[in-house]
Amino acid sequence: AQAKMREVISVTDFGTTGNGVADDTAEIVAADTAASGKTLYFPPGTYLITASTTFASHVVMSAGAKILVTDSTVY
Repeated sequence: AQAKMREVISVTDFGTTGNGVADDTAEIVAADTAASGKTLYFPPGTYLITASTTFASHVVMSAGAKILVTDSTVY
């Protein structure tokens, strides 16, 4: 079970706030880099991204998780 858990990296482990106000871009990019070949997990929250970002990892968003881009479009 522990080996399986290490295959999932949560963006919150890298300091994201997920409050829709604070810029989470750097923390999300760092988490995606660390996830290299693993799953990047977004728990419930609204994550603000202020720069163009391409995910290299498999992304899983829980119910209640949103990504808010600087133009206020929610994905």
